[in-house]
Amino acid sequence: MATITPEQRVQFTVPAACLDDFRYAVIRDTRSDADYFAEQHADLLEAIERRSDRVDGRREDRAGVLEGLRESARLLAQLPDDETEATVSATAAQLAHVLEQMGRYLIKRLGEVYTYGPPLFDEVPALLERLRWSAERAIEFGSVA
Repeated sequence: MATITPEQRVQFTVPAACLDDFRYAVIRDTRSDADYFAEQHADLLEAIERRSDRVDGRREDRAGVLEGLRESARLLAQLPDDETEATVSATAAQLAHVLEQMGRYLIKRLGEVYTYGPPLFDEVPALLERLRWSAERAIEFGSVA
């Protein structure tokens, strides 16, 4: 098997049962990237206003964050609106990050199920299966990130 590098683009299939959780993780990642981009842009505007010698550095910082935001938006755009399996293309590092985000969400959801007790316990097996899937994939891609 060929070695995958963090920045290498890979084709990746998200099963239908995991698609909503994966989509949620991508949305959270996109939102986080957008918030960070706004911060970087504000820092650039402040540097320009102050005629700081850090303007070029701030532009480079903003450009790097913008590329991350674009990658998140590209990944989100590849996800179908329905509940079918989806094959996406992204970097191994980005997939590792999104799968980790998905795992954190599922752990939180599992905690909520146990907080509210027996009426929701029937959700546990499916949550655990999706958590296992995301963890195994995150380990697979995270080992190269």
